[in-house]
Amino acid sequence: MPQSKEKFDEQVKALGKFSKFYAKKEMKHLPEILRAEEKVCAITSGQYNSHNWLITVTDQRLIFLYKFLWSLKQIEFPISKISAIGHNTGLLFGTIVATTASDEEKFNMIPKMDVVR
Repeated sequence: MPQSKEKFDEQVKALGKFSKFYAKKEMKHLPEILRAEEKVCAITSGQYNSHNWLITVTDQRLIFLYKFLWSLKQIEFPISKISAIGHNTGLLFGTIVATTASDEEKFNMIPKMDVVR
């Protein structure tokens, strides 16, 4: 069962300021993807494979969303499957690398304030 829009809005408000740079259309779809019992811990945007993605961390999984025209692409990793998360920062932007037993995903151009949070 998806999360209600009201519950989602409360969680987003509690997060405070974060970057939605080029990810506003993905934000509209996020409540449909979140489970009713899921708690949103962090949201930001970044680049992956030359596209801007919405990056969401919940208490259960790491979710990446990309909307292009009529399609919505989703990549997710259960928190239990993530073996490491690393980050680097530059002057304005940073990189986050999520590592699982079989894969490594690298997201670039994440606003520095969201990487260090």
